[in-house]
Amino acid sequence: MGLWLLTRYEDVRWALGDPRLSSTMPTPAADFADGSSDLLADMYTFVKSSLVFTDPPDHTRLRRLVIAAFVPTVINALMEPISMISNRLLDEHSDSLDLAAHLAQPMPIAVLGQLLGVSLTETEGAQLKRWCDDFLLPFGRDISTLSPDELARIKSAGAGLHEFVDTVLSRHDAASGTDDVVDRLLAGESSDRLSEQELFANIVLLLIAGHENSTSFDRKRRRDAARPS
Repeated sequence: MGLWLLTRYEDVRWALGDPRLSSTMPTPAADFADGSSDLLADMYTFVKSSLVFTDPPDHTRLRRLVIAAFVPTVINALMEPISMISNRLLDEHSDSLDLAAHLAQPMPIAVLGQLLGVSLTETEGAQLKRWCDDFLLPFGRDISTLSPDELARIKSAGAGLHEFVDTVLSRHDAASGTDDVVDRLLAGESSDRLSEQELFANIVLLLIAGHENSTSFDRKRRRDAARPS
């Protein structure tokens, strides 16, 4: 598979601390002849400004600013909305429930909307998920192999996610009187705040990381079920 798999604790510790094994992903320095670097501009912003693809000291700074938003009071305030979302989804499918399709797939996106101060309809949640899925198309791929259709989907996903993040941020300001994750991300520290690019990258990271595990499991389940026995 063209990779090394480490299983010993000491080897893993060594690898995580070795600067040669960087989390930073390279981005193209020059435009592609087909203009795909312009189409992938939002993806490059995400790569350069999110927690996942940065090393210390940049990672240390981003982590400090992001983790400050997830205090117990903010997280505990989600308990009632999560309960309401769970009950609604279960009630809607009380006659016949597919646990993966009817609960594990729509619930994370709905909860993430609440976390970011946005109540999402089922249609809006499904659209947000499609944008997240399309935004991930270049990862693990040779970018030159992306088809025109895939590049168009990636560009559309980036524009859609930008619009969503802008909507989220526009509903929060210093006079709002709320104290949620987005307020705290915007507030930062007295001497340091997340830039516009960093806010976009890490809110998108939150969206993707917050739903990908459960929804990817459902995709794998459906893909395996479709294989001939």
